[in-house]
Amino acid sequence: TIEAVYKIIKDILPNGYFPIAWDPGGALFCFDLNKGGTYGFLYFLPEGDDPELVTENFQDLLDELIET
Repeated sequence: TIEAVYKIIKDILPNGYFPIAWDPGGALFCFDLNKGGTYGFLYFLPEGDDPELVTENFQDLLDELIET
């Protein structure tokens, strides 16, 4: 259930981030929903490390996936 998943990730999920997927190693892909200049950016959150920016624009990511 979504509640069970939340219990697992709540301690590693930064405030204001919304998870949309995770990789096989358990790292999360999240949107930043905090107000400000990074709202809507997509980040990769490896456990125990700082968030890594994937893209500032989700549409650009989709376009790149279609092209490859």
